[in-house]
Amino acid sequence: MDRHHSHHPLSRAAGAALLLLAAGAAAAGAQTINTCTRADAVPWFETPEGERVITVGAANAYLPRCVVITEGQSVTFQMNFSVHPLEGGLNKNGPPQPGNPIPSVNSGSAPVAVVFQEAGAWGFFCPFHQPPMAGAVYVVAPPFADGFETGDTCAWSATSEPSC
Repeated sequence: MDRHHSHHPLSRAAGAALLLLAAGAAAAGAQTINTCTRADAVPWFETPEGERVITVGAANAYLPRCVVITEGQSVTFQMNFSVHPLEGGLNKNGPPQPGNPIPSVNSGSAPVAVVFQEAGAWGFFCPFHQPPMAGAVYVVAPPFADGFETGDTCAWSATSEPSC
């Protein structure tokens, strides 16, 4: 059967609901992670590989501190980790974030690239300068991950869930 003609409104709505689930509850809505929300986040989901770099600005702040990417993309942390250690999580006294792929790095200045394989909202912070020096990576499922063809009419952005 031709996929382009097999969709009807109910299956399209069901597919959109599955895509919402695939994005993960942790990445959905206005959940705040280290003072970041998806609405605050830089939409890096369309940025070419190699251009997603988080650095430290003059005021001990991550630049940018809140980003959105898609599953399988990477973010590179580039800073002096002896001065600004990197920790994955919500904050130095907060609950653990099981599955957070952001490593602990406390020395050197070699860039640290992290590939995010699963949807979710992953916090990071500097234990020396936290709470102000904290951020989040929101990882969402790629558009059309549910099998919709790119010819289907679906709206998708970094700040909202897909609608078809």
